[in-house]
Amino acid sequence: MTRILIVDDNQDNLYLLESLFDPQLYTIDQAKNGREAFERAKSVTPELIISDILMPVMDGYTLCIECKKDSTLKKVPFIFYTATYTDPKDEEFALHLGASRFVLKPQEPDVFLEIIQGVLKEVQDKTHVQQEAPVVPEKIVLKEYNQTLIRKLEEKMLQAEKAEAELREYTKALENEISERKRIERILRESENRFRSLYNDAVVGLYRTSPKGDILLANRTLVTMLGFTSFEELASRNLQDSGFSDQTARAFFKKEIEEKGEVKEFEAQWKTKEGKTVHVRESAKAIRNEKGEIIFYDGIVEDITYRKIMEQALTESRTQFDTLALASPVGIFKTDPDGFTTYVNIKWCELAGITPDEAMGDGWLTAVHPDDRERIQKKWKRDSTIKTNSEAEYRFVRQDGSVVWVIGFAVPEMIEGRIAGYIGTITDVTELKQTELKLRQLNCAVEQSPVHVMITDTDGIIQYVNPKFEEVTGYTKEDVIGRNPRFLKSGLTKPENYKVLWQTIKQGNTWKGEFCNKKKNGELYWESAVISPILGDDGEIIQFLAVKEDISKRKEYERELIIAKEKAEEMNHLKTSFLANMSHELRTPLISILGYSELLIDSDIDEMLRDMALGIKKGGDRLLTTFNNLLHFSKIESENIKPNLGLVDVNIVLDETVRNFRKDCTEKGIDLITDYSPDTLTGYLDVVLLKEIFSNLISNAVKFTEHGYIRLQTSEESGKIVIRIIDTGIGISDEHKSVIFEEFRQASEGLGRYYEGTGLGLTITNRFVKILGGEIFLESQLEKGSIFTLVFSGIPGSSGGEGEKNISEKPVLKKLLYIEDDRATIRVITEFLKGICHVDSAVNAKEGIAKLEAEKYDLFLLDINLGVGMNGKLVAAHIKSLPQYKNTPVIAVTAYAMHGDREEFLAAGCSDYISKPFSRKELIAKIKESVELNF
Repeated sequence: MTRILIVDDNQDNLYLLESLFDPQLYTIDQAKNGREAFERAKSVTPELIISDILMPVMDGYTLCIECKKDSTLKKVPFIFYTATYTDPKDEEFALHLGASRFVLKPQEPDVFLEIIQGVLKEVQDKTHVQQEAPVVPEKIVLKEYNQTLIRKLEEKMLQAEKAEAELREYTKALENEISERKRIERILRESENRFRSLYNDAVVGLYRTSPKGDILLANRTLVTMLGFTSFEELASRNLQDSGFSDQTARAFFKKEIEEKGEVKEFEAQWKTKEGKTVHVRESAKAIRNEKGEIIFYDGIVEDITYRKIMEQALTESRTQFDTLALASPVGIFKTDPDGFTTYVNIKWCELAGITPDEAMGDGWLTAVHPDDRERIQKKWKRDSTIKTNSEAEYRFVRQDGSVVWVIGFAVPEMIEGRIAGYIGTITDVTELKQTELKLRQLNCAVEQSPVHVMITDTDGIIQYVNPKFEEVTGYTKEDVIGRNPRFLKSGLTKPENYKVLWQTIKQGNTWKGEFCNKKKNGELYWESAVISPILGDDGEIIQFLAVKEDISKRKEYERELIIAKEKAEEMNHLKTSFLANMSHELRTPLISILGYSELLIDSDIDEMLRDMALGIKKGGDRLLTTFNNLLHFSKIESENIKPNLGLVDVNIVLDETVRNFRKDCTEKGIDLITDYSPDTLTGYLDVVLLKEIFSNLISNAVKFTEHGYIRLQTSEESGKIVIRIIDTGIGISDEHKSVIFEEFRQASEGLGRYYEGTGLGLTITNRFVKILGGEIFLESQLEKGSIFTLVFSGIPGSSGGEGEKNISEKPVLKKLLYIEDDRATIRVITEFLKGICHVDSAVNAKEGIAKLEAEKYDLFLLDINLGVGMNGKLVAAHIKSLPQYKNTPVIAVTAYAMHGDREEFLAAGCSDYISKPFSRKELIAKIKESVELNF
């Protein structure tokens, strides 16, 4: 075994150096100064001496001189190992003294061992040049030695003077911080002590662990390498459980060290504190006790992560560079050491819009935007000259004129310590630039927004307000930033509103509402606010955004609008009341006029009186039609018409309506032709509205047809009910087709119009059709006639609903009570029903109730407006409350003929109603219906 004497005054250095040598191959002696080493060497001659220089009692230089003087020791190789004497003159002097090698601390373990083994091999091969004592006189040697010591002393003095100057500066700067200075001095002393500890300052990690993986010792390098902040933190980790990325490889390591006692240069992967992998090269030795049991492992760990990465990158780059460059989403380029392009990939060419050949050398500059070219050229030349990284943002202009924004980045390509060129990338940032532009535009939009914007933190503290906020509130940004916006409160907004607001936005939802706030000058104003949370990347709320609009003027308009609406509703109520009264006041006398004229026409009088009666009847009918149209139009305009839908057989309703016009057609000499579908055409419709539609359209056809015919057709087409009213009348010109459905418009207008009427018939018809969910179409040619087509949804196969029945004028009742306050109307009704039934009458509610309680009646005709006392609806309710009249029909006879009145009367207890004025046939038909419905 080879004996080596190690001389160092630092025990840690002695231990570390000894640990580098295999105990099976080397015997290690230790000495802490030159004198102790010389005596030990004289006692047991070593085969190699390794010595520090700066030591107490006797330094290394003196030890070397003494050894070279000694006849026994002068041939022993002598190696200086120092961290203090680093000047080339120190090495020259040491070799002059006879040293074999001059080694500077620290050295990589494998390099240091290689030096030792090289010296020993030279001895074995007898090629070692034995350095004997210098042949120069001892005085010269001592002089050189003294000069070296003086030089070192001078260096130390200079360092001391420099340190003293620095200390004076620190003292002057920190004279008021004595406690801090003491702390720094303590840290400096501790740092100096650690610096002297080779164990802690080794460039490799050192450790001692138990066989179970508990960390017993570790130097700072290893602690840092594994991402820990202290040895204590690292020691809390068990390497066996969580220290290695590859447990299989670790099992092999453990097996090797248990079987062979050591492992050398074993490459493994360790885990850092954060779980990352560190590639290491590890050498370790098993330390056993007297029984041969392993008590701990001592090891050296070198971080080779970077080397592994570089090796892998180098290997992959040789085989994959072209492929990666081809598939790369960024442009890649390479240059020579002078910065001239030697390579570009396809993506680079796509971005620049030129070919690889055009990009070579400095040709790539031709693709750079003219406004950027000079700047980029100068920067690239400067960066490539000083051999530094280069980064720039610029534009390419392609041959098609499109502009591409890129960020170029290049780094020196180092090969064996020298720059072989540059390799770089260009990244398309056009979209990013566009996004930046949009952000700037958005910022401008917010700054110039007509609404004011506020951003707060999650506690409501204002972080930003835009200029509009300042304009509206009178507060400046300086006034409000850092404050809670509660200073805007006017006290008029309920506290619970703020509570709901905060609950809403804290839950990540958007709150919308209105505030009455107060400006800086104390003026109140209204604002509409939308407040939303702003979420971070993790989905958590980081801020709140409030967008607010001053709605003070709108609030004022709303107040005015509410007042106007209330007035309009009041006027509408007055209008409705007026129309109802007008209906009663006009219809009541009309029943006398029309009734007596009808009785006169049917009586045995001379022709002149009959013509007069016909004139009265025609004028009354015209007045009634005009008044009905005005009432319907008023109802439509106020949107108060609600259809009473039920199953209706369209053929029956149309046929009943047609009957009222047969006499008029006969008098004008035109044919009235009906062409009904043989199938039952049933739909959900309102009988009253449907009759009004048919009456208006047939009435117009009669009015505007002087010769020819009127044809009424019904059919089922594609599940729809289709009704056509066809006439051969005057027709409608194309210019008037678009206006005839408008209110108060006719094909013939002005003072020279040919036909009577208000111009509301078709308007009402069109509105009624739409209320029933139908459609109306017009086809017409001037002087040839018109076709009005109605289309309604049908229910195939259903039977008819509310059609009227054929009239029979035979008596159906024995006794009828008519309660009416207008005596003229009583006389007309009595005449109408003469020979049909016995009519008893009462002129007010009190008289009527007395009669119906005194006698038994089979039917009641009941006027609604009875003047003073109870009205007809109350009388109807009283009648129905009497057991003997529970099932007796009560027909309301009323001048209140507005749509919707029927439902009101039925709710009051009436069986049905008939609107004044009415004809004798209509009254008899209504009585007949009531009898059939109840008996």
